[in-house]
Amino acid sequence: MPGNPIVMTRSAMLTVLVILGFLCGPAPALGAEPRVDFVDCSSISPAVTGELLAIELKTLGIAVTPAMRWTVRCHEQKATVQLHGMPVLSEEVPAEIASGLPNALDVTASADVDLSSTDEAAWPRLIAISASELVEQVKRDTSMNAPTLANPTRESSVRVQLVNWAVKTKRKAQYLPWLGLSLGREGDPGTSLFGGSLGVDRRLGSMGLLGMDLRSQWGKTSLRDVNVSWQLTSLALAGGVALDLGAVNVDVMAGLRMGRIALRGEATTSDLSGRRLVGATAGPFATLRLRRSLDKRLFLGLAFEEGYGLLPVRGNYDGVSPLLTVKGLWANATFSVGWEL
Repeated sequence: MPGNPIVMTRSAMLTVLVILGFLCGPAPALGAEPRVDFVDCSSISPAVTGELLAIELKTLGIAVTPAMRWTVRCHEQKATVQLHGMPVLSEEVPAEIASGLPNALDVTASADVDLSSTDEAAWPRLIAISASELVEQVKRDTSMNAPTLANPTRESSVRVQLVNWAVKTKRKAQYLPWLGLSLGREGDPGTSLFGGSLGVDRRLGSMGLLGMDLRSQWGKTSLRDVNVSWQLTSLALAGGVALDLGAVNVDVMAGLRMGRIALRGEATTSDLSGRRLVGATAGPFATLRLRRSLDKRLFLGLAFEEGYGLLPVRGNYDGVSPLLTVKGLWANATFSVGWEL
């Protein structure tokens, strides 16, 4: 009949449209972009880390699934990298075994990364390498243990600890110069002294510490008939240990402090006159110091010092009755700011 060719033509056109629909459909994804979430990592670029991670995964031939993601948590100069999700299994694993593996959300691998031995510019690459190694490790462990995971209700948790890289692009700071404000108490009767300090410490190995400082302080002792002005300058040499407790560094040191003291009497009555007295001081001391890093180089310090003066310096009334004695215990506190070089 005359209508049959038209019907056949419409059917053919419909078939062609269906085929074109299949051909023009979106191609299957070759792999999702790596998703990396950062917590307290202001010094690490998420964009750069994601690009480097994509390169590492491509090199290892690992496809990223939408269920996979990484979390990086930073504390000081350390980072913990966590993998959430299951990497794509190789084709050699039978489907019936793969179906019995734990759910992707139940599998977590993590690694601790020490960033203190590398420059900040290299941190994204270290994080990317660590993240890709986690995927490779989980993939190997999953393939090896697949026959033992037939029970889908069995709980599974994979913990991976990576050995720190031996990459060192910078040395640990060897010198710690600092400036400080000091408040002390010394003498009989006790006198408060105010002044400044300048010091530098030198690291020895992983825990050893040598230090020296120069301190200059002033004060005044008010007595019944006279006021005594102080000017005390001292130099200290000490050694000890430095303990890194994470949030704060603790230094315990002991040494010898020696210096020069000048006392000047100022009479408060007209029938008296004052004189100037200069003497030497020296004695052992012990110091407990707390240091807190503010950024890559800058740090704040708080030091508590106790010492014992062995060389007496005395100011007398009319050359007979003692007015002021500088000897025995002294105490000092110093608030400082310094740099790591």
